[in-house]
Amino acid sequence: MGGSRNGGQEFTIQAIHSWMHIHGMIVVGDGAHFGGIVTKPMESDDVGLKTVRDTVNMLCDTLSRFR
Repeated sequence: MGGSRNGGQEFTIQAIHSWMHIHGMIVVGDGAHFGGIVTKPMESDDVGLKTVRDTVNMLCDTLSRFR
């Protein structure tokens, strides 16, 4: 079930992240997942919205280190 939240796609995403690291990119996640994962309807997905907020906060923290 790769289409569901944490449905087995983690190893594919991990391979993509490894490729990104090899090429000097910075990968930012929400601290527990592989970034924000929201299902439709977004407004009623409290868990998904939390992962999006956490990812945005982590991105802002990362960007603030470049000042």
